[in-house]
Amino acid sequence: MARWVLALFVLGWSALAVPALAQPPAAPAFYAAAVDDGVAGLPGDRPLYDLQGQRRWVAPAPFLTARSLTEARVRLNAPTGLLEVALRLTPAGARALRDFTATHTGGRIAFVLDGVVLTAPVVVNRLNVDVIGLWDRTFDAETAERIAARIRQVIAEETGRSVA
Repeated sequence: MARWVLALFVLGWSALAVPALAQPPAAPAFYAAAVDDGVAGLPGDRPLYDLQGQRRWVAPAPFLTARSLTEARVRLNAPTGLLEVALRLTPAGARALRDFTATHTGGRIAFVLDGVVLTAPVVVNRLNVDVIGLWDRTFDAETAERIAARIRQVIAEETGRSVA
């Protein structure tokens, strides 16, 4: 049932009933979406903060959610020597990532968990992978495992699948 508000127009004092603006839908617990690095973002963008407290303007339409994942685990990224949360993508999730990165080179992707931007890397080229690693220099073993465990929990909640 739609809510209605009464709008009074000063000129002529006529009244008009119009539908109230709907609140934006709640964001999923885990998702990936475009980032606008502008000062105020684009209309509809959500102002979210990353782990260092920097505001990021995140697009309201995610291209990946927990339904796009099958696994989340901690691993060591050999080239960087940093811990990362490795996310295994479903075939549809891998296609979504490939398609998004093909059209957003030079832009950023926000990987968001419970309203916090975990990382917002720049898209350097099209990614055609089935596993993507999320990392931040602040990830220690405890932080990385806590993030991976929470993502596994979200995958289980949203898909009904148990995730090891």
